[in-house]
Amino acid sequence: ILQNSYNLYPEKSSGLNEDLMWLIGFYVGDGCISKFIDNRGGNNLERHKVRFFSEHQEALEKVAKIINKHFGCKVKVIQNDKRSKPLREVSTSKKEVSGFFFKYGFNTGKKVNNVFIPQKVKENLARDNVFSFLSGLMDSDGYVDKRNGDFEYYTVSSKLANDILEIYSKAGIMISKSLKLSKRENEIDIWRLRIPQYEMTKIKNQLTKTFHSSRIKDDLSNRKKRYLPVIRVKEFSKVNVKDNQFYDLMTRENHNYLAGKNSLVFIHNTVLHLFLGEKISDVKTVKILIRKVFEKFHLPYTSLTPTFSICPVHGYLSGEHFECPKCTIKQPCEVYSRIVGYYRPISQWHEGKTQEFKERKEFRVPSKV
Repeated sequence: ILQNSYNLYPEKSSGLNEDLMWLIGFYVGDGCISKFIDNRGGNNLERHKVRFFSEHQEALEKVAKIINKHFGCKVKVIQNDKRSKPLREVSTSKKEVSGFFFKYGFNTGKKVNNVFIPQKVKENLARDNVFSFLSGLMDSDGYVDKRNGDFEYYTVSSKLANDILEIYSKAGIMISKSLKLSKRENEIDIWRLRIPQYEMTKIKNQLTKTFHSSRIKDDLSNRKKRYLPVIRVKEFSKVNVKDNQFYDLMTRENHNYLAGKNSLVFIHNTVLHLFLGEKISDVKTVKILIRKVFEKFHLPYTSLTPTFSICPVHGYLSGEHFECPKCTIKQPCEVYSRIVGYYRPISQWHEGKTQEFKERKEFRVPSKV
């Protein structure tokens, strides 16, 4: 099943430029907002501190540069504890910074199992800034393997995993999601999101904001240049739609349904076939019918399939006639209808499709639709 390979985000102006979108992406992985009481002057004011943590000096220097540039701060990278693992931090209690993150749907408190990407952020993703957001994610909890160039992102939040999966897929990047089961009682299961090396190479020129770019390979082998973005389907079953998430993506030229659990899969050409007992002779009636169908229902595609018959003596007959109604001595006729997109005589259909024809429900169109 082919996945989307085009960036479906619209070309629109957004209040979030590439710097700020990278900052949000980095915050999702390695940022938090905490409350504290400012008792200077005895006022007991409740304030907020925005903090970013990382082992990578380069990433935090970039955080500090963006905050200083866009919010008028003078922050710098500090090291929490020299005796422990060199975890570094950038923090600020300036209200313009915390207000910025509150504006886009983030909240205070510890982020573990409940972390997600707010809808407000998704609404501001556009074709020009979505890769900056993804670069910020990569520079926080992301990892690009030095040996094979694969990208991996781990999270314990199933909601965040689904959000990342949705955004990457909509941006035309092939990505997979799998659950890594814990082997210890004191650990919880973790979600693993992976982008293969050849896909990373294809989008390297768009990931200009990440410091991981040097690990992404520049060239594809001739064999991998021929790869199509596909998902291997191991099994399938009919399920109750109410128990599953379905994403509906509509574009100017296409209408696709994006669905799935561990991988988002595009299902193309979702069509409702309307089977008619005979042709509609009035062209105006057909036009009115089609217009009403698409005005009143959210159907991506529909088709009208009138049944007709062919008599060896009288030729074309409207409707289903296995014997000619015009012949004095009843002549056998060939009945034609649609099968897998084409008209074929029913007598040439295999057993399964013949049974399907018998079970079809025909629609009678009134003279005034």
